[in-house]
Amino acid sequence: MAEIGAVFEKSGHKGVMREFLKELEAAHEYYYAAGYKAMLGEKDSAFTALEQAFAVGSDLDKFKTDAALDNLRSDRRYVNLLRRIGQPQ
Repeated sequence: MAEIGAVFEKSGHKGVMREFLKELEAAHEYYYAAGYKAMLGEKDSAFTALEQAFAVGSDLDKFKTDAALDNLRSDRRYVNLLRRIGQPQ
């Protein structure tokens, strides 16, 4: 907790998110990494992570309703990915 507090003091909320993101990427938690990337505004990187999640079949049942992905929904890649994973639009 002290480490997270130090990161927050130095880099704020986004800094803490980036620290969590590093851990998720190291653990190959692609779907959750995509959510953090989306919330950070890193759309291209978020879609890359979602493609990786799709490739391994990771947590895509949450894809359509996950609030972390809200800022991706207007992107055509989101609709295409929904279609590919077999979820109605």
